[in-house]
Amino acid sequence: LVAGNFSSVNGTNRAGVVRLSADGSIDPTFVPQAPAGSEILSILQMGLQPNGGLVGGINGVFRLNPDGSLDTQFAPGLEAVNSLTVQSDGQFLISVEFFDRTADAYLDEVLRFQANGVIDPAFSSPVLNDWVNVMAVQPDGKIVIGGYFTLADGGAQNGIARLHPDGRLDTAFDVGAGLQGTNAAVFALVLQPDGKVV
Repeated sequence: LVAGNFSSVNGTNRAGVVRLSADGSIDPTFVPQAPAGSEILSILQMGLQPNGGLVGGINGVFRLNPDGSLDTQFAPGLEAVNSLTVQSDGQFLISVEFFDRTADAYLDEVLRFQANGVIDPAFSSPVLNDWVNVMAVQPDGKIVIGGYFTLADGGAQNGIARLHPDGRLDTAFDVGAGLQGTNAAVFALVLQPDGKVV
């Protein structure tokens, strides 16, 4: 599966997402459909749930069935999704941006949804001062996040941080004594089998 800011592939209309066969040819059985009033373009993130449904983010989140048709029963009702990752149990994590009138600033947070698109009220994420670009879930359920942010719940966390499985900030995860993070944004994360983070 390939997603991005395109409207066709080799002359075939495939707005934003296409499924390719092993030889690189377009899979004609997968024809993506857009939600009403929108286009499947500029997909920033996507992930596969265990049931095969595709979750994509473009100014919101929607799910496609294995044939590309829109799953109309799935409607989390989100906008401005920056990153997305699917957990092994089918639940998924999304980072979103919102305007805080009290702080007079845009802030970000990570939300967790059940596999059916209903928000998980037990998940409590720290408030971040900028975008989360990428997330990775460790085998123990902890979540490593990377992005433009420099603060998490008011404390210095430059570009990278880790959350407990319930969303709380893991203050034991400190990637740099004193600096507490990177000096620029993080765009990709990979977890090694030994638990180390690249």
